[in-house]
Amino acid sequence: MTRSTVVFTILCFAFALLLSGCIQSVLPHEEAVLITDPFPMQVREGQVKYFRINLNGSTPEYTIHAVNVGSVSAVFEVDPGDKHFGMYEGDTDYIDLSGDNRSDIKVTLTNITSGVAMITIDLSGGVGECPGLCEPGEVQAPYPDCSCSPASVDCPNTCQSGESQRPYPDCSCFVPVDYCSDGTAYSACSATKPRYCDNLGNLVNKCSICGCPSGQSCNTTTEECYTAPVACSTACAPGESQKPYPDCSCYTPSGGETDQAIEAANVSTEGLLMARFESQYAKSKQCTEDEFKSKFNARNGKDPSAGQIAAFSSTKNAVPGGVEVEAENTAGSSYEVVYSTTGGTMSGPALKMMVSLNTGITTGTWLDGSDTSRNTQLLNTAEGIGGNCGFIMAINGW
Repeated sequence: MTRSTVVFTILCFAFALLLSGCIQSVLPHEEAVLITDPFPMQVREGQVKYFRINLNGSTPEYTIHAVNVGSVSAVFEVDPGDKHFGMYEGDTDYIDLSGDNRSDIKVTLTNITSGVAMITIDLSGGVGECPGLCEPGEVQAPYPDCSCSPASVDCPNTCQSGESQRPYPDCSCFVPVDYCSDGTAYSACSATKPRYCDNLGNLVNKCSICGCPSGQSCNTTTEECYTAPVACSTACAPGESQKPYPDCSCYTPSGGETDQAIEAANVSTEGLLMARFESQYAKSKQCTEDEFKSKFNARNGKDPSAGQIAAFSSTKNAVPGGVEVEAENTAGSSYEVVYSTTGGTMSGPALKMMVSLNTGITTGTWLDGSDTSRNTQLLNTAEGIGGNCGFIMAINGW
């Protein structure tokens, strides 16, 4: 072969390679799908897939490149923008394509098999997910802020007249429901006394405002109505007590009245709540960490965080061991009945009742300043979990 023939052959081969590359560079790639709903796709290691999304009326084209696909994780790159991110199976990542610090798409790595990653691309609506690492008593701001702050943070007052605002960090405005379940308007009395419709749509007892049915009187401490006994027409001598109507006989108080006063206190609204507290204390004297974790997971569908375990450790010994009750005569047939909790760090007087054996009127005061409705709510939560692990979870709001 002559030298000129060799040179010609080499030039032809080089031209063929160049022509092949040019043809390949102008060949159309696969159609870029416009994503409006969750779109699954398979991507092999090194493969590039094309997609489009609607951004402010335009539909720019993007690529997602599987840079590396391992056995349980993969690394991807989205262009334009050179967005690199690594994911494990089951992970979801939020990607800002427009550069406005709000996510535009979310990518979920659903499965990896033999070097092929199965992913799903969906629109994120400009919202991502926060990791949920705040401590008890804190709330987390929405994505992408995700900062933790005390639950008492106030929302900016941006609502219109007639709107209400949800608590921080939501802060969204809404038009409240104007009526309770029985048709009573907010901040008004129901036709059924002493029920009152508060501004949250709850029907509560409020006899100090709404009054009582005929023949009943108002207990302004509990806001409930009771049937007042008929008063006796004669008075007893100083130091004597009088039995309720229609007996009305006078007698000198004896030690047995103490038991009567305790019995009367026990069947009152507050006394019955105290009996339920005692039942919770008696279920288990000590809640172990393993038992707490099991109860927490069964109730919330996940294990407690490190912060929640720490909060449990600091409160598990606060649950009282039981309840004691004592009655003291204050004047005539009037008695002061005091319930005290024993054991734990919460031991001490919890409830004080004033009992009148003459009239049958019983009034109670929770010494921690709480009211009957809050104690009832706490017990309903605790009893729904079981054991005094449930009580610990209830007082921590879990």
